[in-house]
Amino acid sequence: MDRNTVKRVLREAARHASAKLLAAAPVGERVDIVLRLKASLPDREVATWVAVKAQLRSEADSLMAQLLQALERSGFGLAQRGGALT
Repeated sequence: MDRNTVKRVLREAARHASAKLLAAAPVGERVDIVLRLKASLPDREVATWVAVKAQLRSEADSLMAQLLQALERSGFGLAQRGGALT
């Protein structure tokens, strides 16, 4: 159950950021995202599952924002086509 919940939270973060990431990607290209846990989840006795899910989502959103900034800095996407990212 824990693994599926983690995957669901990470997928939702990627889905939420997908439109902006695709817009910032090079024209005609797609963005594939792979998120992988580097540390084990905290013990349920230490943190509630709700808190763990919130932390996962926050970190995933932060990673998506960093990826978006990297794509924008590279000069690809809507900026290259005369548009603006929102």
